[in-house]
Amino acid sequence: MNASNTHTSREPRRSRRATVLLLSFTALVAAGLYVWSSMLQTVRYELAVEPPTLFTGAPDSVRIRAWAVNRWDGRIPFSDPAIRVELLEGSELGSLAQRGGDHAWVFISNGLQGGTAVFRVFVDDWPFPMMAVVRIAAPVAAEYYHLQRRDV
Repeated sequence: MNASNTHTSREPRRSRRATVLLLSFTALVAAGLYVWSSMLQTVRYELAVEPPTLFTGAPDSVRIRAWAVNRWDGRIPFSDPAIRVELLEGSELGSLAQRGGDHAWVFISNGLQGGTAVFRVFVDDWPFPMMAVVRIAAPVAAEYYHLQRRDV
């Protein structure tokens, strides 16, 4: 028997089970990083002005709030950033009030006259301000009635 023909390796060999566990752990970590970077990371913020139009005749209110948006244009869960709102134009149309902590502001119109209110909204985690516009208009029937009276 020749000792050079028999090969006895003393290197430890990895079993299939260990290889499968290592690959599945690596895949799980990669999937977690993908979900975090694409779904849970903020790309930009969007504003909601609800409702966008008010009508004269009675005091009414508009709610202004912001939320974070991910890479898939979806809303990030539990993202209610703190905002600060400034009234740029239309201060004679109503007043601003903070509601719901730092996360929402309310514009309360006096309901006496129509016009446009322009707001500058600052989000604490975002370097650029955003603009919001609220239109306060007369109801169509009332406007039509005033137009007819002027024509006579």
